Amino acid sequence: MENGTSLLQHNPEFLNMLAGEWYLTNDAGLRQVRAQAKQLCHQADVLSGTEKSQVLSQLIPGATGLQTGRHFNCDYGFQIACRGVFTAGCYLTILDGASVETGDNVRAGDNVVIATVEHHKDPQKRLAGWQRARPVVIGNNVTIGNGVIILPGTVIEDNTVIPDGAVAGRR
Repeated sequence: MENGTSLLQHNPEFLNMLAGEWYLTNDAGLRQVRAQAKQLCHQADVLSGTEKSQVLSQLIPGATGLQTGRHFNCDYGFQIACRGVFTAGCYLTILDGASVETGDNVRAGDNVVIATVEHHKDPQKRLAGWQRARPVVIGNNVTIGNGVIILPGTVIEDNTVIPDGAVAGRR
């Protein structure tokens, strides 16, 4: 995949998204880049070994230490930075409207959701597709249990264990 930022570099909604401002998620350019990311996620899902790693590296540049189980999904991919080994079980979902940075030796169980996006509280704006995104940072030597949800703006310190079913971050 061509890095989505080159397709969107002059797109006002993309620039608002990167700045942490409210943006329209249904913008045509954002939808196009998300569709490309979904295609790569699907390709990676049916591959294994070196072929899967090659597809994941197209999706997430520089992610040489990323290992995922089946059904990995993300919105954009290029917003994810793996700074070392990140191993995840099945059904990992990363909603990367903002950056998601993982340290070294991060392990995630099955059914983990890392969300950077929040929806507008005003019902009309929410229905129109307004949202904003805040970065998530995960330190080194972190274990994320099965069914964990990590909320927008969360920073997880080094050597943390998040138990199964937990919600990490502000609510």
